[in-house]
Amino acid sequence: MKTDLSDFGQVWLVDTEFRPRNGAPGSRPEIVCVVAKEIKNGTTLRLWQDDLRPGRSPIPTGPDILQVSFYASAELQAFAELGWNLPEHILDLFIEYRWLTNGRYTPHGRGLVGALLAFGLPGIPEKKAMRQLILRGGPWDHNERNAIVDYCQEDVRALEQLLPVMQPHIRSLPHALLRGRHMVSDAHMVRQGIPIDVDLYQELRERWPTLKPKLVAKMDREFGLYEGTTFKYHRFEQWLIAQGIGWPTKPDSKNGERLDMTDGTFREMARIHKVIAPIRELRWSLGQLRLAPESDDDDKVLTVGDDGRARTMLSPFGASSGRSTPSSTGFIFGQAVWLRGLIRPPPGRALLYVDWGQQEFGIAAALSRDPAMLAAYLTCDPYLYLAVLAGAVPPDATKKTHPDERENYKVVCLAVQYGMQVYSLARRLNALPIVAYNLLSDHQRVFPVFWNWSDRAANTFSLTNELHTMFDWRLLNGSDQSERTARNFPVQGAGAEMMRLAAYSMVDAGLEVNCPVHDAFLVECDLADVDDVARAVQGHMATASLAVHPNLELRSDAKVIRYPDRYSDPRGAKMWGTVMGLLGRNTAGDRRARKGRR
Repeated sequence: MKTDLSDFGQVWLVDTEFRPRNGAPGSRPEIVCVVAKEIKNGTTLRLWQDDLRPGRSPIPTGPDILQVSFYASAELQAFAELGWNLPEHILDLFIEYRWLTNGRYTPHGRGLVGALLAFGLPGIPEKKAMRQLILRGGPWDHNERNAIVDYCQEDVRALEQLLPVMQPHIRSLPHALLRGRHMVSDAHMVRQGIPIDVDLYQELRERWPTLKPKLVAKMDREFGLYEGTTFKYHRFEQWLIAQGIGWPTKPDSKNGERLDMTDGTFREMARIHKVIAPIRELRWSLGQLRLAPESDDDDKVLTVGDDGRARTMLSPFGASSGRSTPSSTGFIFGQAVWLRGLIRPPPGRALLYVDWGQQEFGIAAALSRDPAMLAAYLTCDPYLYLAVLAGAVPPDATKKTHPDERENYKVVCLAVQYGMQVYSLARRLNALPIVAYNLLSDHQRVFPVFWNWSDRAANTFSLTNELHTMFDWRLLNGSDQSERTARNFPVQGAGAEMMRLAAYSMVDAGLEVNCPVHDAFLVECDLADVDDVARAVQGHMATASLAVHPNLELRSDAKVIRYPDRYSDPRGAKMWGTVMGLLGRNTAGDRRARKGRR
């Protein structure tokens, strides 16, 4: 095991420049140039695209080689596109700067310039003109070529300055290399992309401006919340009163308090009140959905490449927990739920959506070693089990006989993991505070070991100003951190590590992983291989859960989408059906989409 940079025979600093193939956003990269420097002997490679021979990497990638980059996913995508062997050891200074500052304010941002300035090093001048020159595409003349390679080499020089000042802060090189290895998985998933029904996507893009008013007329008929295509706050306020639905508020300088109209609140309320779901889908689609870029540098848009696959940055380690945070607009799973119907496997292919069942509950049970919570998880319905132990339902209760009670205890279980207190829980349940108080008390009474563990996490964070996971992802106590953050971090951090370990092992095994979706993966395969691939994916996920904590093997569920069916989410079914009707599309095939779990 290599524990220090001196253990490596060579250390290469690598940076690349690329543009989307054929200039089409969302497409795989066209590599423009590569610059690399070996820091021990000073060898420097300045390689223009004419020098980049497919399958023959001029940069060594063996077991005695360390590659250092900043956000290595870009370089790894370039290596994969060129057919070069991927490096066995990767130190990503982007990830390590995130680790070093996670939870603290970074005044200059998380990028390379921000890291340089944080260590008192000179920053790199912003050269928007150079990015535009690269994105313009060739042919480039001799001077332009040299300017682009010089621009790339500036980042290598920045890495050369940054590495020695960051090296003393890397607490565990093996853990840092494990984090860097995840960028191989990230590069694979971005390169794989998500298969899209291109014909339908193009039609939707072209007709979306004229569809919107028709969509409002159809979807808003039963609510009456719009005037033209404008959502009217006061109509919504009156509708909520008529429906008897309590809604979270936030301070307002003019009116004292005002309904919280953020999409996050709409999303949470839609989970509680099914009637809110179509309102949220329509409102989000009209206000946020962008199917075409509004300017040349607009990256907040769903982009489908020239090969019919949607791609965007997955932003690994974007959240303080270490989870990925893809763009809510560029990532199809961050868009309105109904739009996921565009996801469709190619002919002869299938997609698997495999998610951990009650992942966060299971992790909380395993980490806290609460015997009652472990027993609840093993029943496959921990929420109903809690309701039985709390005396809220009889022992023979089922999901069908007591759906409301089960839903209340499900909300409580999820809320507890986020540190939610009585009044927040009452709003979420649309119930009186005394109801929320009693439900929280039931959880504390049934799972006392979990609560002691959670208290210890909060106290440790307060006293030591730091929490860390099994594989040493850490959270620092910054000025804006709360007790809720401390209670939530161990569970979310462990979940993020499970995702990274599973992604890496699946990619290493040759599986075609399309993307992560919080606690799930989308995986592609040939129709004939569905059963074998499903077993393999679930096996990798089970192994990853045991690696993070050996107390409990988390179960997973697999949903299969076989061509010609498309991805289907019941939360967006009404909106999808309405849009397809307006397009004059026959949705019979969509209704055949398999919703069963394996």
